[in-house]
Order: sequence, then structure tokens, then C-alpha cells
Amino acid sequence: MVSYLIMSRTQSQAYRIANLAARSGYYAKIIRPPAEISSGDCSYAVKVPERQLADVLAMLNRNGIERGKVYLYRADGTTEENYEL
Repeated sequence: MVSYLIMSRTQSQAYRIANLAARSGYYAKIIRPPAEISSGDCSYAVKVPERQLADVLAMLNRNGIERGKVYLYRADGTTEENYEL
């Protein structure tokens, strides 16, 4: 199963993203990102399903919520930066 990680610099930013997504009916789970994409000890990511990514990103933009890079996150734990977003 493919999902995406929306990176955030702080835990509170990740909670804002996840809570807004959840209140809008989307699945969003806060996780610690894999070390290879983490920018330090304070990195967090919000994991969202592939089919919901575009809607969640649009919702964040409409609400003025900042976010970091977006990474493709495969079931085997490998990641790939998504340059299209």
C-alpha cells in the first residue's frame, strides 16, 4: 500500500495538519519519519493515504497551514521525494 508523508518541522505543526484533516473526514496519522528524510530530532510527518493526498494538500492551502516536503512512502518503508507537489 502506498501512502504519503507530509513533513512538518514541529510536533504542533504536525498536530495542526492531522487535526484539520481528521475534522474534514480524512485519515491522517502522525509518525516519526525515517532517518533518511528526517531533518533532525524534531521532525514529524503526517501519513495520509494516496487517494486522499490531493484533497488534504488543497485543504491545507485553503486554510493557510504550512507544510514541509511531501514524500512517497511505500509499505516496505522506502521513501521517495515527490517533486510534483
